[in-house]
Amino acid sequence: MHRIYGECENCLVWMGDIVVKGDSSVAAELATRAALNAVRIIAGQPHDEKLGWPGQYPFATSVAGNGLAAGAALQSMMDCEWWQRFWTVQEVCLPPKATVLLGPLEISFQTIMDAASYMVQPDEHPQHHKIFDLFQEGTTLYPRLHTSPFTIPVLSIAHAKLWNQSRTDSLYRLWRFRDRRSTYPKDKLFGIWALLNKTYLPDIRPTDYVLDIVILFSRLMASLLKSLDSLKPLIGWRGERETAGLPTWVLDLAQPENSKCTSDFWTHDIAWRQFHASSGLPRFELPAEQAEYLALLTLNGIRVVKMATILMDLGHTQGSLWRHGFEDALKNHAGKDNIMYQYDSLIQGKFGEFHEPVTDESWRGGPWWEERMLSYQGFFITQENRLGLGPPNLKPEDNVWILSGGNHPFLLRQVREGSRDTDLWEFVGDCLVYGIMYGEASSGGFQLSSVTLCLTPPS
Repeated sequence: MHRIYGECENCLVWMGDIVVKGDSSVAAELATRAALNAVRIIAGQPHDEKLGWPGQYPFATSVAGNGLAAGAALQSMMDCEWWQRFWTVQEVCLPPKATVLLGPLEISFQTIMDAASYMVQPDEHPQHHKIFDLFQEGTTLYPRLHTSPFTIPVLSIAHAKLWNQSRTDSLYRLWRFRDRRSTYPKDKLFGIWALLNKTYLPDIRPTDYVLDIVILFSRLMASLLKSLDSLKPLIGWRGERETAGLPTWVLDLAQPENSKCTSDFWTHDIAWRQFHASSGLPRFELPAEQAEYLALLTLNGIRVVKMATILMDLGHTQGSLWRHGFEDALKNHAGKDNIMYQYDSLIQGKFGEFHEPVTDESWRGGPWWEERMLSYQGFFITQENRLGLGPPNLKPEDNVWILSGGNHPFLLRQVREGSRDTDLWEFVGDCLVYGIMYGEASSGGFQLSSVTLCLTPPS
């Protein structure tokens, strides 16, 4: 497919017949025509002057008398399944040109991308005062609309179109399109691989498509760890998996269709750049044989502390209830005053007694934490009475480890056989723990040891 799209001069993208709010009449076509005209105006492209600005006119009326506005028509276009497909990326990125066909109408995809870019920076564009007219809220003719259903899917593809000119690493590209739909999960890996500089994933080859999917995804993770020389590929996800038999440390590209979201790689990536928990530990090196022996992953690190208490799962807690629930969970805890102090410090982006709050502007004031970092997380307290923030699926027997190559600590769970602990560990996820985010553990007298992450979690 990469070769076919690459040799195509102009890829025609068919989005189906025009249907706006269940209406497929001439009125729907008129509303859609006005919507595409508005996109051209915003993009600064030639447009139909007679149509004017759709926020004022025309309002097309269907036979049933329902008002069909241009904003609703644009929303209908963005509801098309095409935007969620994985192959959308190659259809638009590889040919020199792409044209979107919607019923009898058409528009250049470059125009769509230009309009989305202007929508996210309206003050720099002469049409900025009109952009949001297209997405009016709360009127009888318009549904409640926002620009994000248009800008987010369009700009994600625009980012991919720049990949050939940029040096964005493969981890970011995988996460950018991990949630896209594909009939076969392997297609995501090889579709992205086709857009990459092959030096990013040296262990993946086109002929590998015939391999078992567990081997492929494991080889992908080993290749990411090797190319980044760090444990960054392990952050932000919570081990959610659809593919049976994957090692606990391997990212599954086949997301469950109807599962709740349990990952936020982008927020964890921002946090990753602020900390250096493994400072003072030996440099991270992936074992030379890892690309071939994929069942286990052996790392070096320090087992710092065991979890003592799980306080609350923030996965479905509204922001306004977090502090109330947190205080309620601490009622009977002996060191609650100290934990509340740590909680307030965490909210301000301060993770240690002698460290200033995180300097990134997005962390100041607390709202960023409440809306992003606390989502899909769980609070816990360690045996040393330190407050931690980690995966919602954590368990009391989980251990906090500082691993070579890890800016964050990680929660690992020891595998048991009957009543006996084994030497294998299950990967749970990255975490943040007060007082050990800046390399404190490496000077705390802990013994460096190896830890082996296992193939599959125990049943």
